[in-house]
Amino acid sequence: MENYKKYDIELSLVTEEDAQFILDLRTDASKSRFISKTDYNIDVQKNWIKEYKKREKVGVEFYFIAIDNTGQKFATYRLYNFDPIKNEIEIGSLFRNQIIRMLQIL
Repeated sequence: MENYKKYDIELSLVTEEDAQFILDLRTDASKSRFISKTDYNIDVQKNWIKEYKKREKVGVEFYFIAIDNTGQKFATYRLYNFDPIKNEIEIGSLFRNQIIRMLQIL
């Protein structure tokens, strides 16, 4: 799957190189109040991504990094729990403060 770009936002599939960005979001108390607790361990995060890539390969889960038009990563989006019978999917996301402030200004 190639990166998807529209409205100056690019979605790129997660790689192990994104582990630090994801870990910083997941362990920031102000951003992670409503998700499961994550220990600050880069090796655990990288291993989770390795396991996720297996699910991505068979098309059951997709995890994206959102990148703005300046090249800054600002969010994650994950698509999972596909149910083709009900035509449903779950979407999870985490945002950085900068994008939230920008949206409040608009």
